[in-house]
Amino acid sequence: MPNGGNHHQASGAVAETAERQVRAFELSRDGHSLRAVAAIMSAEGSSISHETVRKLISAEAIERVAGPAEEYRAVLLAQLEDARRVVLAKLELLPAPVTAGKDGEVVYDPETHEPVRDHSAHLAAVDRLLRINERVAKLTGADSPVKVEGNLNAVVTEVPADVAELLRQARERNAAKRSELDTRDSS
Repeated sequence: MPNGGNHHQASGAVAETAERQVRAFELSRDGHSLRAVAAIMSAEGSSISHETVRKLISAEAIERVAGPAEEYRAVLLAQLEDARRVVLAKLELLPAPVTAGKDGEVVYDPETHEPVRDHSAHLAAVDRLLRINERVAKLTGADSPVKVEGNLNAVVTEVPADVAELLRQARERNAAKRSELDTRDSS
């Protein structure tokens, strides 16, 4: 078991870091500045910089918030899924017939003799479904910005034919204007 000692040392270091993280967070929560937390923790043990303290506090804050935030996200996603099911069920229903007149008589299509249907509720349900999907995408990170890397100094080597023709015509006009101006200047 030559690696057994290394494993225990590593787990001991992780435990020590976790303890330091909690201690730094609690001192900060009690109102101490980063420098004050660094001084207190240095006095309690090995020297620590205020930058390291900042990193420890940040890591602890993330760990403390991550669990409840994930639980809340799961609850929201479940509610959205329930809402989506309701909306989809509404979309499966036959739209209500259009009525007219003071007696509310059903309006019939003169060509098919079928009742004319009011699709506004369906369109509203589709709109609601889109809003639910947008919210789900935000909660799951599906619509996160995509990092795009590129070279701003890239050179275009191919130009579409219509653009090339426009450039050629512009160059000809510029050359004609230059020669006209040169002719005026020399006279």
